[in-house]
Amino acid sequence: MLPAPDAAAVPAADALAPVPPAVAPAAVPSKVTVPLGIVPATLDEAWRLAGMIAKTALVPKHFQNKPEDVLVAIQMGAEVGLAPMQALQSIAVINGRPSIWGDGFLALLMASPLYQDHDEYYEVGGTRRDGLTVEDLKAETTTAVCTFWRRNKGTPVTRRFTVAEARLAGLMGGTMAGNKEGPWRTYPARMLAMRARSWAGRDAFPDLLRGVRTAEEAIDVGDILDTPPPVVRQVQRVSETKPDSHTPPATTRPPEPDRVDEATGEVLPPLTARDIPFGGR
Repeated sequence: MLPAPDAAAVPAADALAPVPPAVAPAAVPSKVTVPLGIVPATLDEAWRLAGMIAKTALVPKHFQNKPEDVLVAIQMGAEVGLAPMQALQSIAVINGRPSIWGDGFLALLMASPLYQDHDEYYEVGGTRRDGLTVEDLKAETTTAVCTFWRRNKGTPVTRRFTVAEARLAGLMGGTMAGNKEGPWRTYPARMLAMRARSWAGRDAFPDLLRGVRTAEEAIDVGDILDTPPPVVRQVQRVSETKPDSHTPPATTRPPEPDRVDEATGEVLPPLTARDIPFGGR
């Protein structure tokens, strides 16, 4: 990332503009080839590699003893340009969807021949800052800014994320203690920058990322989407209940009276079909 220009040499109107990259060379340079280690060429090779990796302690816990998850992560990494071990370290599965941690997200973009340059900073009270203080985080206008320049495209892509937007999303409160539990409470400035980076990178390089977002954003969005709606229960009085008009009322046949011998008073057993003569009783 290029250093910020001398404030005395920058016009006041352009003080907050992203720093443009240096003059790009005419030819598109190829990226330096980095050895990728063991890269499976077939599904069988990938499955065997995933089985071996899942048995080790050198992968995140959510991949240990889960060769199926390891295999899917390796495949996902191959589709976006990550080597197997780099994919396992950079890919996180949030609510069933793969995402990439912010540092791996940036590394993936910078490794592409389409990447030219990028610029990240904060805006506080109309001035450009490289970092934020506790007082800066109290102002709703404090903004994290990220700009990407794509090669052979003259217009850069700039995205911003403000403290006001973070509060609206329930990520930040009026004080540090009111922030969402986790990194938003411990590293709020970093999280603001990650959200701006995610938005700018996804809009500037959709063909590279193919819908994958940063894990930091996926965690925050997942918390909102997975919150079940409140259950509204209606209490109905007993007097308001109505019988089902489609259900006919139950009919019961009165029991047959006991047969008693008039001479002895003995109770006789009920009549059967054989006891009834033809033509009636």
